[in-house]
Amino acid sequence: MELIAVQKVIEDKIGSSDKFLVDLTLNATSKKIQVLIDGDQGVSIDDCVALSREIRDTFEEALDDYNLEVSSAGIGYPLTHVRQYLKNTGKMLEIITSEDEKLIGEVVSVDIENGIVLKVGVKKGSKNKSKTEEEEVELPYFKIKSAKVILSFK
Repeated sequence: MELIAVQKVIEDKIGSSDKFLVDLTLNATSKKIQVLIDGDQGVSIDDCVALSREIRDTFEEALDDYNLEVSSAGIGYPLTHVRQYLKNTGKMLEIITSEDEKLIGEVVSVDIENGIVLKVGVKKGSKNKSKTEEEEVELPYFKIKSAKVILSFK
């Protein structure tokens, strides 16, 4: 079983849709294949089932010894793809920078090639009379160590 062959089947199946591959791992030792997908409009269970069927139908007996998992990059998974940032414009993110600084803010805009703009609260003033003001911070992708969407129940 080759990772490249599985990746090609996935890309052929979802390439013309709003879905995209986020992560693919194939562990020959544990005989496990994990496929993580996302979509501009989200991913349904039916999407995962259809992709799983496509992979199984393509590889048939070659997959008999493997455990195949196809799932969505849902809540709790870090953002790793530019399209995930685009999808989450206007939402709150928790970002750890390459300097291990933690930023929490709203995604204002996404530049596909360069990075994102995040609106964060910055404390200004003296210790006794500080107030929080919003400030826009430009973050190039290479400075983002991890990013996760923060759920809001408002």
